[in-house]
Amino acid sequence: MGASKNFYKTLGLLPHADDVVIKAAYKALAQKHHPDKNKTNKEFHTQVMAELNAALDEFKRERGVS
Repeated sequence: MGASKNFYKTLGLLPHADDVVIKAAYKALAQKHHPDKNKTNKEFHTQVMAELNAALDEFKRERGVS
């Protein structure tokens, strides 16, 4: 799998997922792992959020979505 396809894995999706599904997956995971909601293990959740944000950025670049 190429580097540009890692966002599917990060978001737990298949490569043929629709844009709406990808955005919904990001939103659900971001709400679950937001550091402000997980104060007991803030460093871990900060790292997860960084990975989710990178995945969303890659998705937007690849698909030309804003």
